[in-house]
Amino acid sequence: MSDFDLLAADSIAQLRANTLSCNIEGIQATLSELRLSLDDETFQAKTIPFLHDAVEKNEVRLVDCFLKNNVSINSQLVVKATTNTAYQILEVFLNYGWNINTPINLYSPSALACSFHDSDLTKWFLAHGANPNQRSDVNTDCTPLSIAFMEASFEIIQALLKHGASLQHGQVLHYAAMRKLDDRLEVLKYLLDRNHSPNAIMYQNCGNDYYFHMYSGIGTPLHHAVANGLLDSVKLLVQYGALPRMRDPMGQTPTDWAKRNGHEHIFDFLYPLSIGSDPEDIQFTDTPGRHFRPKPLDESIMKNVRLL
Repeated sequence: MSDFDLLAADSIAQLRANTLSCNIEGIQATLSELRLSLDDETFQAKTIPFLHDAVEKNEVRLVDCFLKNNVSINSQLVVKATTNTAYQILEVFLNYGWNINTPINLYSPSALACSFHDSDLTKWFLAHGANPNQRSDVNTDCTPLSIAFMEASFEIIQALLKHGASLQHGQVLHYAAMRKLDDRLEVLKYLLDRNHSPNAIMYQNCGNDYYFHMYSGIGTPLHHAVANGLLDSVKLLVQYGALPRMRDPMGQTPTDWAKRNGHEHIFDFLYPLSIGSDPEDIQFTDTPGRHFRPKPLDESIMKNVRLL
């Protein structure tokens, strides 16, 4: 180990000791040394774990100290503070420039969607400018309202709607079809009574979003209720006109999904409804470019598989 590496290791050890003892002056001095001796990427990699521990323990003074000394906020820290209902930590993040509407990642919207375990925390986010229509990514129509329809109380759903959340964004019926809470039928009915189509493929009305997600296992709300084993939701969707013969981009029907996921009770319900043909023979996924078929494995590969 070089003298430089030894110096950095010694500074990290000092930082650990100062953090454990909540020695603010010692932390500041050690961080200053590390900033002078390390490039920014290495500095962040070495110091963020200490900031994470401070967030986990709700040590507000330590969090403020680390941020003041240029340790960066990342999405994991924001999620941790939100799930811990750590108001003071979140306030500190805002003071140091955290954008409350920054998506967690390409597939998850902002931290507002992590606040639904506590209605007061959700209201705090909304009061501080959280946008309930914030998409997770330019190619993913998933908003905090989407997640709310899947897992939040109806009280929180109503709070989001009062703050401008739009039912026209976020594929809300698809997410509601995956809802497992006891009130799932009431929430599903709320959307179905507002003329949300039970036969739309997820993202089919979102331009490039559909093609971006075409290979990721998307389907109609009925497909997704089936995948989650929710027979009561399946029956309600069928009652509102969901067609059991609608095909996903792979050409699979909800009945196929039931069989694939081992939901025999749903298969038994849907199979009799899947026989025959629908008046609308042409489906959204029939159009060239909107579907794909997995290529069969080469026979030599299949032969080797059978020998295993």
